[in-house]
Amino acid sequence: MIRTCLYEMHYASLCFVIKKHEHLGISLGSWRALRNIMNMRTILTVTILILISFASYSQKIEYKDISLIEKIPKWATTMLDIYEYEKEYVISDYLEPFKHEYDFNRDFLLDVAVLIEEKATEKKGILIIHNKNRNSYIVGAGTIFGNGGDDFKWMNIWKYDRIDDIIGLYVEKSESASGFISWNGKKYIWTQLSD
Repeated sequence: MIRTCLYEMHYASLCFVIKKHEHLGISLGSWRALRNIMNMRTILTVTILILISFASYSQKIEYKDISLIEKIPKWATTMLDIYEYEKEYVISDYLEPFKHEYDFNRDFLLDVAVLIEEKATEKKGILIIHNKNRNSYIVGAGTIFGNGGDDFKWMNIWKYDRIDDIIGLYVEKSESASGFISWNGKKYIWTQLSD
């Protein structure tokens, strides 16, 4: 039943393509003859390969949980694909929420900060992507950043906040150290708040 369904679906799509290209001299009759020559197994194999190639393209960026894709703005996931972060990092939800959207660089557009892990070392950190110019910045996850170090596994609280009229990310280990990650106009900087 499934084979018949796939065969009919494939044949219907071929008919549609032929109708669109009749001006090139390709007739529906010639394709019907070809269909009789091709066996069912070949058609099924081609259809499965096409479906697999579409699926692998759409999953270029890796996520620990596939539902995270829907929660990241489309413009940001496009940038993740362009920068090819999937080679070294994985988007993670080791804390809730796993992302924040806020205007971190004060250009009146929502930027995105998401939790990531470096694949090779499983070191945790944050990826920040600016909306307007699409620049990205990694803090932690194998990249040393201020007193936060290169692994933010110590962090169990993170939120966007405003300190002295500066917008940024407040990061903390409960009842211990905390810091503030903010944009200075050129790069992200670390401000130690408590030890």
